[in-house]
Amino acid sequence: MVEVKDLDQKLKDLLSAMTTINNIATDISKMISPSLDEKKATTLEDVRSLLSKKARLGLTAKVRELLLKYGATKLSDVDPVLYPSLFKDAEELENE
Repeated sequence: MVEVKDLDQKLKDLLSAMTTINNIATDISKMISPSLDEKKATTLEDVRSLLSKKARLGLTAKVRELLLKYGATKLSDVDPVLYPSLFKDAEELENE
């Protein structure tokens, strides 16, 4: 017959194992898909910095064309929802 003392220890062992498994699963989940906190939104400053860099590389005309593509003559007129797309397009700008 199993004693209550043995059951109590088995329950403690089981709870400890469950906690360990949960911690491992959480760590694996974080490695596979980073949390939303780690996914940074593209900001006005991100886009401004990249466009400035491209302009310094001699791509001022292409930067202006890109702004026009997004319906603006200056960066502050671009809808913030479009910043990720604008940033991606700006990354692709190169001298020909």
